Amino acid sequence: MKFFKSNQKYTFAASQRNRKIARLFNKVIAFHINHRDTVILILSIAISIMLLRSSTFNSFVATLAKFGIISSFILGFLFAFGFTTAPAISTLYLLAEHVNPFLIATLAAAGAMIANYFIFNFVRNHFIYEIRSISLNYLKYDFSEFELMIKKHLVKSKSFRNIFPALTGFIISLPLPTEMFVSIMWTIANYDSKKILPLSYIFSFLGILNLGLLKMLFR
Repeated sequence: MKFFKSNQKYTFAASQRNRKIARLFNKVIAFHINHRDTVILILSIAISIMLLRSSTFNSFVATLAKFGIISSFILGFLFAFGFTTAPAISTLYLLAEHVNPFLIATLAAAGAMIANYFIFNFVRNHFIYEIRSISLNYLKYDFSEFELMIKKHLVKSKSFRNIFPALTGFIISLPLPTEMFVSIMWTIANYDSKKILPLSYIFSFLGILNLGLLKMLFR
């Protein structure tokens, strides 16, 4: 009888512990789902810091320098995608020690421009509809109201219309995964490929060039 009571207590305690673990696991999953972009950004930054401190990775970058043209173009392409933005920045930064920063920026900006073109078309043709649906069904907010507000400013305010391309270009030049946001803004503004390609190239070039010049400054 005593054994049965002891075993019953153990079973109850184990059940309580399992429920706590399950609740914690569900919270982690919910946080990941609700803050996926934040999680990806934190992970990519952590990976970048590890890469910058790794002597093995520095040796790998020195090897990449032998293929400067191809490497710069591919890294520029990766520069535009969320999860690979931070690692690409680290690699481009280190690569500037071996390859001329202006050459890197010229080629990497071409890769970033092509990547931004794909992202922009994906947002314009597919993702913008998903944003509207999620916003309305889960956030109880009509995203079209935000779109209408931006369009009104573009039509009515000449200063906003003039500064809008430079503002979105500046955002895309930052060493952050901002391309999706900028593509959404370009879609709202009804930009076409002829407009976004030069914008993307010029500001990606400036952002990547700044990385190279920064590396030369702290060499």
